[in-house]
Amino acid sequence: MSQLIKIPELFYHSTIGTMHNTCVLCDDDLLSYEFGYVIEKAFLRNKATGYFETVFEYAICKECQQKLSGEMSQESLLNIQRYFIQNALQTEQFSNMFPDVESRMHICMVKGVSVLEMNEYQVGGQFKKDKMMVNDTFPYALGEAAITEIQALLSEKTKGFTNKFKELVMPPDVKNNVPENRFIFL
Repeated sequence: MSQLIKIPELFYHSTIGTMHNTCVLCDDDLLSYEFGYVIEKAFLRNKATGYFETVFEYAICKECQQKLSGEMSQESLLNIQRYFIQNALQTEQFSNMFPDVESRMHICMVKGVSVLEMNEYQVGGQFKKDKMMVNDTFPYALGEAAITEIQALLSEKTKGFTNKFKELVMPPDVKNNVPENRFIFL
């Protein structure tokens, strides 16, 4: 069962401090889009300051997300599905252990440890208009160890897809900071 809550500022656009309002691919207005959208953000600890900085972020409507996820290989999809079944905290267990949204955005759903103690992490959420959907899976955080393990499961086709996605949606100064073949959780 899902509930809708106010969008936490963690999911706001990092450079302008407001809600994401357009799909990164089709430019549709997300705040009036009926079918929902996804936001993913990746953070890296600045070694000099110790603070996290946004490495990349995007908001994508469900329609574009479905089109793009079809470009992932079956091999990668099955590997990732098996990985989460074998390694992630079970969704009911996860939502019971971390019922409040704030902790779910800071605890790796695979390793069960705080991402604030790591050097990098990613968060993702599902949204409908100006609200965030909270359910057994979303929002989530993945820490660097889980991200690295998932990277190792990707086929060459999927790695090529993720690089193509970076080219399509990320500005040059951003995509140069994202490691090659970095998995994007569509």
